[in-house]
Amino acid sequence: MKQIKANDPETKTADIIAGNIEKLKALFPEVVGEDGVNVDLLTLPSKLVK
Repeated sequence: MKQIKANDPETKTADIIAGNIEKLKALFPEVVGEDGVNVDLLTLPSKLVK
């Protein structure tokens, strides 16, 4: 059996936040920018409708 060390990929958890941001970007590209997610646009759907 292989011994697992602290730097092995098996010791890392999935980056759930990055995955969720990518999903938001796919659904609502207007709300995700370089600075992160604009929560105001997500919580006020009338701003997304043009």
